[in-house]
Amino acid sequence: MDSTEWENVVPQLTEKVNQYARSSGNSNVEAVKVFKILFPAGIAGKEQDAFSMKKIVDVMFQIANSTPETANTLWKELCAYALTGLKASE
Repeated sequence: MDSTEWENVVPQLTEKVNQYARSSGNSNVEAVKVFKILFPAGIAGKEQDAFSMKKIVDVMFQIANSTPETANTLWKELCAYALTGLKASE
């Protein structure tokens, strides 16, 4: 990718990051609180579950801050992470 292509991609990526930040709010800080409750002894041995659950918490925050137009896609994303967690637990 040459520098001109990067100059075109960077604003698009910046907008995606800003959209995520607006939609997820303070989910990273709040997820830590949730994980301290769910895993008081730590996540050793439950790393895959924790990863899937973190993604689910993020999407839950996004749904809470979404518009009706974006909520449908987010609910589908939430289901996909739940199914990924289910498959990993088999």
